[in-house]
Amino acid sequence: MLQRRFYRTYEGLKLRRIVITMLCYIRFYRTYEGLKHKGIDHFRSRITEFLSYL
Repeated sequence: MLQRRFYRTYEGLKLRRIVITMLCYIRFYRTYEGLKHKGIDHFRSRITEFLSYL
């Protein structure tokens, strides 16, 4: 019973981690796309913002 519960929690954590990584990746990709339009200073500030979330 306990083992099963632990396994479920572990799977849940793994899934959450994947989702968080995906969200971060999407955010970072959007920032990268924004670079093409707004220039390097904007991009640099967005990177610092992005890193502060980690």
